[in-house]
Order: sequence, then structure tokens, then C-alpha cells
Amino acid sequence: MPLTIKKILCRALPRAVGFALAVCLSVSFPTLAADQRWQSVDSIRQAAQAAAGVAGARAHLDDRIRMLACQSPLQARPRAAGQRATSRTVQVQCARPAWTLYVPVRADARQFVVVLDRSMGRGEVVTPADLRLERRPQSAGYAYITSVDAVAGKRLTRPAAQGTALTPAWVDDPLAVSRGQEVTVLAAAGGLKIRTRGEALSEGSLNDRIRVRNLSSGRVIEAVIRSAETVEVIF
Repeated sequence: MPLTIKKILCRALPRAVGFALAVCLSVSFPTLAADQRWQSVDSIRQAAQAAAGVAGARAHLDDRIRMLACQSPLQARPRAAGQRATSRTVQVQCARPAWTLYVPVRADARQFVVVLDRSMGRGEVVTPADLRLERRPQSAGYAYITSVDAVAGKRLTRPAAQGTALTPAWVDDPLAVSRGQEVTVLAAAGGLKIRTRGEALSEGSLNDRIRVRNLSSGRVIEAVIRSAETVEVIF
């Protein structure tokens, strides 16, 4: 009858993706034969990723690890509650033969972002044909735009080269009123509604506040853009 060996094994695997993986095993196994089969590393990764509950999870496990082939389905669960949403450790266990492996799992730190498909100048209106989605690493502090619909129809606030990943600071609503444009000035006070002509002294988008010169009195006032031809004085 083959001898049975029961050992507690602890080892540190080489650094993978910037951190070390500590493995502690409680193993009962027969003396290894030359043709001993090992558990597929991919199957361990898949079990850990499925149990992690992390979007775009990737299990970081050294391909050189050797675990005895499990004679029962692998069991996996997050090691502890309260871990970060983007990173956690999953406990993968085999009942026969008995071993336990702790696998670090992290979210895929890449996302699809909207980038310019051509170089564009300040003030140009962006169309869907000017954009494409591209998978790029996430960057702390940059809230990249991830939807083409959120950008199409807006204008650039500065010149941008082809391939620029857009953030909200790169775009603004299209201009409704241009500087020097003649507009209708609306005002209401004491139940009276007044309509006069004015000249926009600055440009702006809908609901922006701009300076307007009253063409009748010459007085400069502030008004809110309500349409491409109308501004409203707010008292």
C-alpha cells in the first residue's frame, strides 16, 4: 500500500503584477508517481474569477504553480468581506486531495473611452464620424467620457490631436449666440413684458449668462441665453 504523506506547505511565489502571492496548503496525498496529474492553473483562475464578484476580474496566478488534480469540484469564495471593489483575495479549495489556495483577483484596469479619430480645432462641433471607442488604461483623476452620444454635437474647448481621449473639460455645448450677434432681449418687471433689440458682447451656449448692449439705450446688461436669437434679463 502506498505511503501517505500529510504536510503543511507555505511558499511565496515570484512577484506577479507587482505583488507576491503567498500560498499555504494543507495537503494529504499519496507518494507522487511519475505520471501524477496536476490541477489546471486555468481552472483555478476561472474559479477565483467567478467567485470574486469583481467587474472584469482577473486572477493573478503564477503559471508554474503545481496543485494536485482535484477529484471533486473546486470550491471558491472571497476570503473576507469589506475588501475593495476592485481588488480582493479568493480562497480556492479542493476537498480530495485537501488543499487551499489564496488567489489575488483584481478588476481589469482598462476601459473603453471616446477618442478623436482626427485632429480638430477649438470651437469645432464634434460628430459621430469624428469619434471612436478605444480600450485604454484607467487613470486616476481623469473622468474619461465613455459614450459617443455624450459627445456628439458638442464643440471642442481647445485644439485636440487625433487620438485624444476626451474628458468633460474638452467639450462644451454648441454655441447658441456669437459675439456681435443681434438678439432679442426679453425682460419682465411688475407685470410688464418688455422686448427690445440688443447686441451680444460675448458668446455662449443655452442657459449661459452673457453681456448684452441695449441698442436703444446703449446700456450694457447681463442676460441668459434662451435660444439662438433670444436672451432674457433676470432681475
